[in-house]
Formats: sequence, C-alpha cells, structure tokens
Amino acid sequence: MPYLVGLTGPYTGQAFEVKPGRTTVGRGPGCDLVLDADPAISRAHALLVSAGGVVQVQDAGSTHGVFVNGHPVAQGLLRTGDCVQFGGSAFLVQPVPAQVSEPPRLKVILPRSSAPNAPAVAVQDEPIAAGLGCLYLLVALLFPIPFGLLLSRIYFRRGHPANQKFAAACLLLSLVSLVLQVLLAVLLVRHLLQFTRPLADPWGDLGF
Repeated sequence: MPYLVGLTGPYTGQAFEVKPGRTTVGRGPGCDLVLDADPAISRAHALLVSAGGVVQVQDAGSTHGVFVNGHPVAQGLLRTGDCVQFGGSAFLVQPVPAQVSEPPRLKVILPRSSAPNAPAVAVQDEPIAAGLGCLYLLVALLFPIPFGLLLSRIYFRRGHPANQKFAAACLLLSLVSLVLQVLLAVLLVRHLLQFTRPLADPWGDLGF
C-alpha cells in the first residue's frame, strides 16, 4: 500500500496511507486527505488515484500547483522514491509508512504567497512582463551579440512556459538580425571597394 511521508512543511515525518481508488487532497473538510495545517494548499488541491500499487496524481485546479520531483505537473504517475509537493508541503512516496532517516536532496518549489508562519519559501518562476519582453526583443534585434544571445540563454533556464517561448523568440530574432547585419556589412564593403577603385591610380588619367 503506498504511503506519503512528509518531508517539508507542517507534516514532516507524518505518514498518510493512499487507499485504493480516488483520494481527494486539500484543505477543505470534504477532502479524503485533509491537509489544513498548510495555508498554501488549496481547498481542493489534487486528486490521487491508486490501483494495483500504482498512484496517479492530478492537479485539481489548485492555486500553487502540484510538483513531482521539483517539476510542475497537471497529472502524472508517482513511483516509489518520488517527491510530490502540494503547496509548501512535500511528501516522499514509500511502499511502507517508514520514517525518513535522511531526506533526499530535493528541489522544493514553495508558493509566492503564504501565511506569516509558513516556512520560508522560494518564489515560483513568473512569466516575463509584456512591456519588458518587447524592450528585450528590441535590444536583441539591435544587438544580437552579446545581448540577444545572453537574454535567450537566461530565459531558457527559467521554468515558466512563457519564458521558454520568449527565449526561443529572442534567439530566433537574434540570429536573423545577425545574418542581416553580416549581409549588410558585406554589401557595404563591396560598395566602398567599387567607389574607391577609380581613385586607386589618380595619375594614370593625366598621362604620367
């Protein structure tokens, strides 16, 4: 029978049995697994479906999302040794309700807003603002190297899908701008060479 053993938050060290069938998780009193000690958990946070020792987790429209091994998921499978997080509370999936002697090193994503007594948290990645994105794209267009490539690298490392899309657009715009600038430089050099060629031997026309 799978168990969720608390790693962080108010449920550290506690074990919760995941019974076969559907288990609703949240702060609401109508949930099957009530986690009302963590204010960052929504009233209806997630749904667990257990069958044959396999547990599937699904986000039930929570405010701060569901994370499995540090990655946000809409739904996914939980395996032994996985870390699932609801709000500011992370749990280790175990086949037996054993205590965790030494919690593994995990990337725990904690919500932006929480009660004053909630654990210290790391802010979730936020999407880039539209105005700032337009400004950065203009910078990437004018200065593809180094600013365009640097901006795309920075936002590629951020987890929010909007930041990933911005990084791809910034990289594409930088490459196009770089190619156009190289072509423009080549055309300009050729034009200057053609313009200066008649001046290469100014004394020839005078018969010297």
